[in-house]
Amino acid sequence: MVNEAVEFNIEQDKGYLSIYEVCRWAAFWVKSVTKQARPLDSVLLDSNLMETLVEDIKNFRTSAEWYVDKGVPYRRGYLLYGPPGTGKTSFTSAVAGALKLNLCYLNLSSGDLDDDSLNSLLSTGIPNSIVLLEDIDALFKSREQMKVSGLSFSGFLNALDGVRS
Repeated sequence: MVNEAVEFNIEQDKGYLSIYEVCRWAAFWVKSVTKQARPLDSVLLDSNLMETLVEDIKNFRTSAEWYVDKGVPYRRGYLLYGPPGTGKTSFTSAVAGALKLNLCYLNLSSGDLDDDSLNSLLSTGIPNSIVLLEDIDALFKSREQMKVSGLSFSGFLNALDGVRS
């Protein structure tokens, strides 16, 4: 009966995107919304770039064994850049929907994170997810000076690719 319920739920979610956010009072992910996935063709982006990124993500998802064999953390990062409102978040949402992945949204400029909580969130992510780190550019004025209390530049880099990653 449990398996049937799970399969029914999965069937109901086809074509939908589950979005997770950080619980405001603790460092863990909570499902905030399920919504209709945005089609990839609704995002205006050079088609070669879009196809290249989607193919790279598909290849990454089938390469876990290579990462394990090499002792490399199994994660892939992309830095999307451009002025506000140019579609970076929309593109990420569309890719997650097209590849049937969850989207974990993390606003780094909220001021609610410290080094340990960021590391914990990135280490215990929701399976089959894209973690969207918003507003990285708003974190630090320079390597030494933080704009957000509790999160250091060193802690940020270690969370992305440190020994606990």
